[in-house]
Amino acid sequence: MEKRISLLFAEGQIKEAIEMLEQEVKLQESEEKLLLLGELYYKEGRSVDALNKFNAVLKINPVNKKAAAYVTMINDVLDFYHKDLLNP
Repeated sequence: MEKRISLLFAEGQIKEAIEMLEQEVKLQESEEKLLLLGELYYKEGRSVDALNKFNAVLKINPVNKKAAAYVTMINDVLDFYHKDLLNP
């Protein structure tokens, strides 16, 4: 199943890959599946959904470097503050 998801992703069919992986996660949640789903959400621009999946990965494995890097990156973007943009 994961090969099929990877193939869909490689072909640019991200939505289909996400739908298939969401069903897989419902049946059996694992660190690898959650990480891949987070990456797919991130590629689609769904940062909050991706952040939730990466945090779920860190609950399972607190030392997962890839998930931690994504969490830091997304939080940095969400925390960005530029006063000149808010006060023209």
